[in-house]
Amino acid sequence: MSYISLISKRCLPALLLLLSLGLNAQVASNSPYSALGFGDIGTTDHGMMSGIGNSNISVVDSTILNFYNPATYCFLASGMPIFSLGESSRFSFYRNGDLDSYSPVSSISDFTFAVPFRSRFGLALGLKPYSRRGYSFSSVKHVDNDSLLYAYSGKGSINEAFVGLSAKILKRDSIGLSVAIGSNIGYLFGTVTNQRSATLFESGGINIAGGVEQRNIRAKSLHYDLGLYVMKDFGKKHTLTLSSVIDLEQDLNIRYWKGLFYAGNIDNPETYDTLSITGSADSNSRISSVPALSFGAQYTLRRLASNDLGHRLNNQWNLYLTYTTSDWSRFSVPFDSVGTRYFSTHRITCGAEFTPETQVLKTSMYKYFERMRYRIGGYYYTLPYGQGGEQVSDFGTTFGVGLPITIKGSLSSMNMGVTLGQRGTGNSALLRERYVGFNVGLLIAPVGDRWFRKRIWD
Repeated sequence: MSYISLISKRCLPALLLLLSLGLNAQVASNSPYSALGFGDIGTTDHGMMSGIGNSNISVVDSTILNFYNPATYCFLASGMPIFSLGESSRFSFYRNGDLDSYSPVSSISDFTFAVPFRSRFGLALGLKPYSRRGYSFSSVKHVDNDSLLYAYSGKGSINEAFVGLSAKILKRDSIGLSVAIGSNIGYLFGTVTNQRSATLFESGGINIAGGVEQRNIRAKSLHYDLGLYVMKDFGKKHTLTLSSVIDLEQDLNIRYWKGLFYAGNIDNPETYDTLSITGSADSNSRISSVPALSFGAQYTLRRLASNDLGHRLNNQWNLYLTYTTSDWSRFSVPFDSVGTRYFSTHRITCGAEFTPETQVLKTSMYKYFERMRYRIGGYYYTLPYGQGGEQVSDFGTTFGVGLPITIKGSLSSMNMGVTLGQRGTGNSALLRERYVGFNVGLLIAPVGDRWFRKRIWD
């Protein structure tokens, strides 16, 4: 049985089942900040990119499916389709004053397929999270001789099904110059919900009857982004790649509503008695998305094997740097009665990747650790949310490895990344999150069989 048949008959059904279970049954998020706007946008980490500080748009690699920059699809190994499946987990430790809590979360980060064709084009399609919401906390308020328990929770996610196309618009081998453009066009779908409830403490415990308010946002909208990369070789040892991705301001179609209920049991929606429903549950409204502009650079340094110098390996260093800015200060939700203030954001990431031997497909003489990829990185974000008038920041360090799957002629690999980070403000009395992230990505490529090849023999 061929490798492609094995994938289609055995692996793909299992991957699709895993994907459907992950997108429908996963805990979407574990952040109190996800209560705002559409929730946490783009918070899942890629197994490979998380190892280099999430410098995602700058990665141009013939063995890596990079859906963060749609211009890169045409750079994949010629005729080699790649399937990508990722999982992202985060273990968060919160402190607010003297109170501590722990919250884990796990989710599918992507399910994508891409293939280059006709030497200048690349095609991709897939499914990835757009935003996530998930939190739960409570407080007690004393009123006269009674005590009221207020509970706040949120759940849900908005996902994006997309198709991408890229093309090399300039390729001059004589001077080592390539220029490519690309675009992802996606469809956003899913629902995020905020809920708060109030119940009365009684002598025998908590009364499960009380009042409930729900706020619901459902997305059904098109979304797109644009990508560009320029690659220049300087001899055989040096390559510089400049990248950019633009996510323009777009009018997103959404449906929203707010419901007030009296509940005989706040944990059982079947007991809810509707008091009022407001909003546009049956008609579309529009919210303008936040435009984002990203720039990235990748510098590659190669050290070629030389018997004269006693150097037998073809080493390679990749250095990455990205910068992203988004003008969240203009973002607003028309049905947000609180009038949440958002901040403009900036994001700086950097990373390095070392590969001891790059010519692993030409011979099997190399040891396994010489074919692995070793990664390290760091990042600093400012987030669109604030506490006590101060903007929240997010920073951390990352580590990762790329493990080749040793099947002759295959570009398959497993990539793993670890993130150690902290989110909060400089005020120790406010909410602070320390977290550990584990990210795994699986890239599956065929063995020794290329697609879109012109037949030599009938």
